[in-house]
Amino acid sequence: VPCWLSVQVGTEPELSPRQRITSVPMAISAERLTDSHQISPHNLIKNGSFESWSWGTSAAPDGWTLAGGGETAAKNTTHVEYGLAAVDLNAPLNADSNLRQGVLVISAAQNTTFRGKKVTFVCRVRASVAGRVRLLVDDGSTSSVSPTHSGSGAYEMLTVTHTIDAAAT
Repeated sequence: VPCWLSVQVGTEPELSPRQRITSVPMAISAERLTDSHQISPHNLIKNGSFESWSWGTSAAPDGWTLAGGGETAAKNTTHVEYGLAAVDLNAPLNADSNLRQGVLVISAAQNTTFRGKKVTFVCRVRASVAGRVRLLVDDGSTSSVSPTHSGSGAYEMLTVTHTIDAAAT
């Protein structure tokens, strides 16, 4: 069900335009880290709704990197489930191509706070080829992957939960 945010000051008419409230790819952690420190569930992904494209609509969206081999990215405003845009990732057959983002939220000294804790990455993905799309969380020591997309051509929810390794970098 679409939700919209609007602003009205006193008895004045509602300001426009309304802003659609959307969900975006998220990495969250709600676990208690220590007796005195807790990370609230929040989005650690930058530009998860793919709305910023400073390098043009034929490049990776802001905050994201194309890596692997021969893949291309393009801004898509036609097949969008949430937000204003999606990203089309086209890769050569049998290529290990990906769209990635490093999540740097704490300093090296604070890195131990996350060790042993769980993070979850959730993303709605649309794919037309079975087994070609999955999510991966890599902490520099170990990694976890989601099940792959069925290739149905419809949006599917992919989820991966990963426990940050004691030797995570």
